[in-house]
Amino acid sequence: MLYKSQACYLGDFDPHGIYIFLTYLRACKQKQQQQQQQQQQQQQQQHNSSSNRTCSESESDSERNNSNSKNNSNGSSSSKITSSNSSSNSSSSNGLLHYIGLVASDVEGLPLASVSPLGLRDKVMLQNLLVDASIAAEEGVKSHCEQMQQINKKAQVEALAALNSPLKQTIALRVLRQQWL
Repeated sequence: MLYKSQACYLGDFDPHGIYIFLTYLRACKQKQQQQQQQQQQQQQQQHNSSSNRTCSESESDSERNNSNSKNNSNGSSSSKITSSNSSSNSSSSNGLLHYIGLVASDVEGLPLASVSPLGLRDKVMLQNLLVDASIAAEEGVKSHCEQMQQINKKAQVEALAALNSPLKQTIALRVLRQQWL
């Protein structure tokens, strides 16, 4: 059995951390679209190369189709048309990249020394993120930004070390439990 690997982003609980996450997420989506386009082009090329025929083959097929349609009592042609539907893998952002960094509940449990209030630049950036169309499409990220705005705090990812469990264990548990945006 093959396992699909997961890509995770460990980021800060601040507007810049979300902005960086969204930058990576957009790049992942663009890469996925490019790969899908390449696959479609390869499929089309394979289809075109398999359907290339010599003129004499095409003429004889045409003659057979004409005679079949004349012999058909209901007037419909007996030639079969097959279409190949390319299945596009519509992977959500969760399938591309996951945010496993600090969340509001982490920040509320951190010592005061590890947390600072959002500055003016942070608030402006957060407001810009909330009106960004790409955030609206990512419900988990939007909720994350709204919670950040509500508690008006920020913290660096290193502050996870201040929680009861060690940093590596906390990160590993989030991945194993799939606790991400």
